Amino acid sequence: MSSKDKEMSSSVKDIDDIINKIEEYFKFHNITVIQKTIDNPNSDRMFNLFIQRSNIERYQFNISYFKSMKTFLIFNVTMAFKDEDKRALDSIKAANKALAEQFYMNSRKVVYPLNVDFEIDLPRFMLTKEITMDSVSNEQFFMDQIHNFLHVIELIRITFDEFFFFMFPKGKSKDTDEI
Repeated sequence: MSSKDKEMSSSVKDIDDIINKIEEYFKFHNITVIQKTIDNPNSDRMFNLFIQRSNIERYQFNISYFKSMKTFLIFNVTMAFKDEDKRALDSIKAANKALAEQFYMNSRKVVYPLNVDFEIDLPRFMLTKEITMDSVSNEQFFMDQIHNFLHVIELIRITFDEFFFFMFPKGKSKDTDEI
C-alpha cells in the first residue's frame, strides 16, 4: 500500500470516527439526521449530514466536510424568500435601491459578529459557518456551535420579518395579491 493510499485510508477512518461522534451527540441532544451522504473517497466532498432540531422543519441545515477545506467542517443553509417577499424586495429595490442595500448590510451585521457568512442572491440567501474538525472532540463546544448556528437562522428570519413589518406595517392588502 502506497503512502498516499495509507493517508487516504487513515483520512477515511478519521472521517468515519467524526461522523459517528457527531451522530452520537445528536442522539443525545434531540437532533435528527434527516439525510446522510457519504461520498466516494476520491471526490472532494467526503460527507454531508442534513439535520434538523427535533421535528421543527424551520431548523434544518447541512454539516459537510470537503477535502479541500482540510481541517474544517462547514455548516450551511440555503433559504429562499417567499414569492410575495421577493416581489416586495424587488419593488423596494426599484423604488429605493439605497433602502434595499441598507437592508442587506443590516442583515450581514446581525450574523457576521457570530462568525457566520451571509450571502444573498435573490430569491435565495445562504448562511455558512466553518468550524475545525478538532472541535468535534469537545461535545459542549461542538453542540454550542450547532445551537449558535440554529440561533443565527432564527435571527436572520427575525431581521427579515422586522424589515417587512417596517415597510408594510399593515401587511398585504386583503383584496389583492400585491404587497
